[in-house]
Amino acid sequence: MSTDAYLEQLKDALATAMPGRLVTREWLDPGQRKDEALQQGVITLISRREQGYADYPGREAQLGTLELALIGQLHCGAKGNGLDVERAELALVEEVKAFVTNRPDELGNLALRSWEQSGQLEAPYGWVAFSLNWYLN
Repeated sequence: MSTDAYLEQLKDALATAMPGRLVTREWLDPGQRKDEALQQGVITLISRREQGYADYPGREAQLGTLELALIGQLHCGAKGNGLDVERAELALVEEVKAFVTNRPDELGNLALRSWEQSGQLEAPYGWVAFSLNWYLN
């Protein structure tokens, strides 16, 4: 399966698992998104790099790792404070963890490596950046 096809399959699976969120593969700065979309929660899937291929004859460019970023963007309304943002971010974290744990088998070996959040610094806006790996066969 091509990388692009896999990313589309993953995006569609995320959208199905999180129907209340807007799932996309196109990054836009939060200022370019409508507040309604940010209040819903926007999740952007981004391919970052591929590495770690097998280094022996017959498996060239195979058995590598595709590194992915999943960026969640949020807005908690004009009156949203730092704690509101943190809670909204943590709710998104739990959704992504549940997705990775219960993902469809056809998505293969997908692992959540880490996540980082805004630290309440941009309230009433927030974000969570997830790092995921897809291990290639």
